[in-house]
Amino acid sequence: MQVKRIIAIMFMMAALALSLQATVIASLENTGVGAAGSGQADPNWVVRQGSNPYVNAYQTASPGFPFPHWMANNATSMWISPSPSYPNAGSDAGGLWEYQNTFDLTGFDLSTVQIDFRLGVDNRFDGYILNGGPVIVPGPWAAFGSLSPWFSVNTAGLLQGQNTITFLDFNLPQQTGNPGGFRLEFDAEGTVVPEPSTALLLGGGLALAAALRRRRR
Repeated sequence: MQVKRIIAIMFMMAALALSLQATVIASLENTGVGAAGSGQADPNWVVRQGSNPYVNAYQTASPGFPFPHWMANNATSMWISPSPSYPNAGSDAGGLWEYQNTFDLTGFDLSTVQIDFRLGVDNRFDGYILNGGPVIVPGPWAAFGSLSPWFSVNTAGLLQGQNTITFLDFNLPQQTGNPGGFRLEFDAEGTVVPEPSTALLLGGGLALAAALRRRRR
C-alpha cells in the first residue's frame, strides 16, 4: 500500500510540474507601463517613420494636449508617441509610423503560443508585421477615444528566442494639433517546455510503476 502511495505522489508531482509550465509571455509589455513616468521613454517600445532608425517611444505626457481627446491612461496601458509631450498643440509628421516591441520565447513550445491584442491609434491601424514577414491586417480600427476589439496574431512566423512585432499606425497629415499616438494591450501566453528535471521525474515515476507491475506478476 505504501508503494502505491509513493507512486501516486510521484505522478501527482510530475503532473503538477507539467501543468505549471503554461505562463504569460512577460516580455510582451503593454505600451507605456515600462516608462519611469509621464513624458519618459518606454524601454519596451521603439518607433520610427520610413527608413529612419528606430528611436525611443515615449509615454505621452499627461495632463495636457492631446488629452482629453485621447482616452485616459490607466495602470494597464498608456499612450506612447514619437514625442514626449505636445505643448501648444504640437504635431508629428503625417504618414505611416512603426511601433515595435521585441519579446523572448526561449523555452516556449511555439505551437501553444497565443497572442491577442487590442489597441488605440491616432489615427488608423494599418496592420502588424511579425519578424519581418508580410503585413497582416486582422481587422480595421481607427479610434483614439476607445480601444479596439481583441485581435489575434498569426503565430506561424514565431521563432525560438528573440522575436519582433511591429504595428503600423497611420497619422493623417495635418498642419497643427496633429500628434501621432499608439496604445496597445497584450493577452499572451504559452506552454514552457518542461525542464530536464521535470521530465526525469515523470520518467522515473513511469519506470518505477512498470517495475512494480512486473514484480507483482
